This record gives sequence, structure tokens and C-alpha cells, in this order.
Amino acid sequence: MKILVIGATSPLGQEICARLEQSSHHLRAMTRSAAKLANANYEVVEADALNQNSLVQAMQGQDIVIAGVSGKMILDQAKNIATAAQEAGVKHIYWITGLGIHHEIKGARGMMLNMLLKRMPEYEAAADAIAAGPVSSTLLRLPNITSGEELSYKIDLEGEQPKGSKITRKAVARAVVDLIDQGPDKYANASISITNK
Repeated sequence: MKILVIGATSPLGQEICARLEQSSHHLRAMTRSAAKLANANYEVVEADALNQNSLVQAMQGQDIVIAGVSGKMILDQAKNIATAAQEAGVKHIYWITGLGIHHEIKGARGMMLNMLLKRMPEYEAAADAIAAGPVSSTLLRLPNITSGEELSYKIDLEGEQPKGSKITRKAVARAVVDLIDQGPDKYANASISITNK
């Protein structure tokens, strides 16, 4: 499959790109500054998630988009990504977001996540914009992301209470490539958490 990674220069994006590079999939990495990926051994495109035209160009010919964006403009970015994906003929979007985005976590941990979300309501709105968008999608809800070599992971559907409270970047990258290999239909239009076991 042809995969576009948006947010390819972030620590998590770099890990996902490294894992995809070892797979049979064709990787295209999107960045606002191609110079940041000058030494990459895969295709690099320069585009901005706030610029609709550049997004459509970056997505042309791609089957799947993996989007890991953040910041105060995340809702605008999400809307642009959803619209551009439809225009470019993308089949599926994997949207990376946070655990607790839909107030789905119970107990003390859920209360803490709800307090954080109150300060950043745009993250929930962005995830909802992707989920309600015109292209099939999967929300990947992640807990605290850490460095390390741990590769094991566990997937829970939204509504199930994940036991893990963290996930390594390497495990996220492994999970994302595994999800692509299994086919996007498996968790199409679903919201899943990915945690270390």
C-alpha cells in the first residue's frame, strides 16, 4: 500500500517512518520543511496541514494517511486533512490522538484526563472531525508516550478500559504497521486505544 505520514519529523512520526521503511509498503513522509528529512531513504513531500492545496498534492495516489499533528490549530488541520483525503481519493485515515479524548476512561485516571481535556477541547473536536469526515478512519488513542525498546502492545475498543498507562514509540509504530497489514477494514470507523501490555 501507499502510505503518507503527516507529522513525519516528530519523534513518533520518525519511529513510524522507520518501521514503515522496513515494510513492503511505499512510504511518503510529509513535512513543512523537506530539508529536515534530506537524508531520508524514502519519498519526502513538503506540505502544510493548514494549506488545503498542498495537502491534496501530498495525498495524491496514497491509499492511507497516518496523521499525528498537535497544537492550537489542530481542529483546522483535522478538517483540512479530512477534506483533502476525500479529494485525493485516500481510502483510510489513522488519526493519532490521546487516551481519554471522549471521556471514556473511568476512575481517578479518567478524572485526570478529563481535566487535561478541558484545557484542550480542540483535541476532542479534531478527533470528532476526522471520525465524522467523508473518509473511513480509525482513531488511535494513546496514553503517555515513552522512549524505550518495548514492542508489545494491546488494543482495546473505546468503552473497554485499557490497563496500560503508557506506550513506547516503537510499540506504536509496530501497532500502526500491523494495523495496515491487517487492512483498514478491521477497525474502520472505530476508536481504539493502544497501550503496552
